[in-house]
Amino acid sequence: MKKNLVMLVCFGLFIFACKKVVENETATQQIPNQTSDAVQIQEEQIQDEQVQDPNSFFQAGKLKFEQNDFQGAIADFTKSLEIIEKHHVRADLGRAKEAAGDLQGALEDYTKAIEQEKRGVYYQWRANLYTKLGKTAEAAKDMAEYEKMPKE
Repeated sequence: MKKNLVMLVCFGLFIFACKKVVENETATQQIPNQTSDAVQIQEEQIQDEQVQDPNSFFQAGKLKFEQNDFQGAIADFTKSLEIIEKHHVRADLGRAKEAAGDLQGALEDYTKAIEQEKRGVYYQWRANLYTKLGKTAEAAKDMAEYEKMPKE
């Protein structure tokens, strides 16, 4: 009798465990790809002509930059800046342009960002760009400024 009861309990636990495994697999299959969904939601918001929130464009640009869609990031950062000029958006536009190969455009954006807000990281990015361009004196000057700045 005891053996039968133990076997019955074990069988019940086995059935319960199997059911949980099936439920977890079903739930996992139903979870959408959150990154692509977030990008699609952002793109849908941007396509909506009534959306005039510069932060929406900025966030969409950041997502595109992270996915190496530099031209898309440039477009979104530019739209954000058309609504309101912000130093951090300007600096990220420079990063996207640099990654896309537009070094002169990146240099202009880094310079504008520094004019708006003197941040160490902006000097560092511009110094790295100056180094790429072979402008070592300018790079050294920016690195000196970077060293003076409080670390973020």
